[in-house]
Amino acid sequence: MQSRVRINRSEPAAVAAPTTPGRALPAALGLGTLLVYVLLAGPTFYWLDSSELVAAAQGLGIAHPPGHPLASLLAKLVTLIPVGTLAFRVSLCCALQAAATTALLARLCQLVADEALPPAEGDKAAARRRRIVQLASAAAALTAGLSYALAFQAVRAEVYALNAMLLVAGVLQLVHWHRDGDRRRLAAAGLVAGLALCNHHLLVALAMPAVAVFLFAWRKREADSRRAAVAFVLALLVGLATLAYLPLRAAQNPRVGWGTPTTMARFGWVVSARLFMRTPGRVAKNQPLAERAAGVGFALMGALGPAGALLGLAGLYLLWRRQGTRQLAALFSLLVLGNVTSPLLVGFDPFNPDAYGYLAVGVVFLAVPLAVLVAIVADALASWRPAAAVVSCALALVVPARQLWAALPRADLRAHWAAEETARATLDQPPGALLLTSFFETIFNVWALRESADARPDLAVVHRNFRQQPGYVERESQRQPELARQLARWRDRDVTPSDLRTLAARRAVRFEYDLNVGDALARALNPDGLLLQPDLSDGTTAHTRAIMRWRDAIGPVDDNETRRAVVWTHYLWAHYACRRQLSGLAHKHIAAAREIVPGDRQLAKLAASCR
Repeated sequence: MQSRVRINRSEPAAVAAPTTPGRALPAALGLGTLLVYVLLAGPTFYWLDSSELVAAAQGLGIAHPPGHPLASLLAKLVTLIPVGTLAFRVSLCCALQAAATTALLARLCQLVADEALPPAEGDKAAARRRRIVQLASAAAALTAGLSYALAFQAVRAEVYALNAMLLVAGVLQLVHWHRDGDRRRLAAAGLVAGLALCNHHLLVALAMPAVAVFLFAWRKREADSRRAAVAFVLALLVGLATLAYLPLRAAQNPRVGWGTPTTMARFGWVVSARLFMRTPGRVAKNQPLAERAAGVGFALMGALGPAGALLGLAGLYLLWRRQGTRQLAALFSLLVLGNVTSPLLVGFDPFNPDAYGYLAVGVVFLAVPLAVLVAIVADALASWRPAAAVVSCALALVVPARQLWAALPRADLRAHWAAEETARATLDQPPGALLLTSFFETIFNVWALRESADARPDLAVVHRNFRQQPGYVERESQRQPELARQLARWRDRDVTPSDLRTLAARRAVRFEYDLNVGDALARALNPDGLLLQPDLSDGTTAHTRAIMRWRDAIGPVDDNETRRAVVWTHYLWAHYACRRQLSGLAHKHIAAAREIVPGDRQLAKLAASCR
């Protein structure tokens, strides 16, 4: 154990041996969780933003705001490893980041648990205490690492595992600095904070008050606190330099190039993530605060398990009880509180896997006081009977075992091909066709398939709901010059039936229906496979066959996002058919959707209105 006395440069350091538990256990835990993640990882891209992030990594593009440059660069490096599909390699990058999170978390738990325990007297007591700290840290780190909140970010392409890794790494450096006063640790924490701000600035910004309070608490006791603060800020700015990737890469016009940030205005639009900003009033209107809070509490209890969550809160209480660990208690309390604030601000859907990505930070930092509680209880039992300490730590391993049992079915993407098969069905169009998409998942899946497999390069693809985003028209006009004049007209107005007729005279045109399509445009479109086309032929029979082939290709609808995507597709087609008074087609789609979600109110309402 290292009995810490704050190092002041004007006074000698007082350090007592033995040293804190070593790094072998964290490394082993990281490798163990990595094996679990790799075994569960999907062979191809997933729904939501996963496919877009695969495309951005492979094509070194600019993902949705705030751009996620670090995630794209790191994933691109891993795609150079010749194993599996390109999409699997991006998932492998996330698995490595989540495994590193588990390893770093174990080390962090060791340091904090060691700090919370009273000094050991004698070599025998020190060795027993070291074993206690190791077992408690292993139980806590595995509780977070095998939770659904972190594990599901490790088996698909996403940015949340990277976010958790960077925040845990930064806090680990702060705790090291707290123990030994080495200003290099503080500079390392600043560098990691800068890199994290380049990945997901909202989640990092909500963690900064905790860091600020922690640093301020030590300001008066640090002889060269001003230099330490300068080192932190300068290192943070070095990390932020990663954002230079955005304008540099935008100048090359990649396929995925949100906002085309080649000007200061567009750069600000991307980095600020203005597109996704929601006012508190709008969030409150869509979802009351009580409902958001209940959802967050439900998700945290589900992520850590009731036992893990209660043990973590009890560990925080014990950290607050001891005067010597109150600054650490404040740090972890504010980190968890700040992370819980994020879904309360932007809204929370407990059935959306990205919502758990937000809460992964709270889960990992609540695991630290969990380790403290286990260590303190085991240490107290050791004074009564040494064997009881080992038994109590072993019992604590039941919590991560429960995590693995609960997360395994939900995080298992080994058989997931639904998103890729949907993209292939979408691109199954006549040679040289123009494809007008309407939904972000559709264009994301198309981007991923074209970047990873060079699928259908002959098709022209335009996303009609992106046309007013900064730089979109200019970027696509450069990539598809034959559409430049049409794209310029669509910048200020939506697609019209005359536009489609003019285009259809030169090439095949396929259109993806959306609820925001006007009546005139809906009447001008007829079914053709999974999409619509602007001619007078009746493609209802061919459309029905195409839907059946697509449903067969995607396989069982056994995960929530695939279920949602399939139901939404049937709902859209039923909505379109009702508008066109094709009641037979509408009720076929409603029946198909009801087989998946029998009691859905929106489907019942649509069925009642469609006669």
